[in-house]
Amino acid sequence: MKALLRQSVALLALALLPAAVQALFLRDKIPWQSRIAESDLVSVEMARSWGASALWVDARPAEEFESVPFRAKLAQGTLGLTVTSTLDEPSSLVSLRDIKISSVQLLPVLHDYLCQGYAISGPLDLTGVLSMRTADMWRSMNGAGEFKVGAGRVVGEGALKLVREVLLAQGVISSALQGDVRAV
Repeated sequence: MKALLRQSVALLALALLPAAVQALFLRDKIPWQSRIAESDLVSVEMARSWGASALWVDARPAEEFESVPFRAKLAQGTLGLTVTSTLDEPSSLVSLRDIKISSVQLLPVLHDYLCQGYAISGPLDLTGVLSMRTADMWRSMNGAGEFKVGAGRVVGEGALKLVREVLLAQGVISSALQGDVRAV
């Protein structure tokens, strides 16, 4: 047992000796903040040529994977959000934070842009957060938020068809309840 302890102490001393020399005598001579030599840089093409034998470790801080706040005008309103991403294996996590949609008119978006058969015409206000894994976005979506649609109207050809079908169904149900069954 004493031999094992002596050997452990000897190995520890041998390991600490170069570290102590470097810390005491070479601390000002090692260029910690110097630029990386051009010969030490690896291009994307070179890294791709290594294939599966390469191991990617990204030591950049999280702030480098965060977008600047995105702001845009959309349908007489505003849209804003911040995107962050991780490089996790096998699937990266993408997060949309600080989502804020203010006074976006739904009619041009739903009816004109998305070509819906019917749409509502009020303004949309929305706040929230959303995250998802890139490998399976639909099943991994997670988030929370709040939305409000302001006063407006239902418009479009599809809306008229829906109202017509509801009224027809109401008429059939009413007739059946009164015992007056006619061919429709």
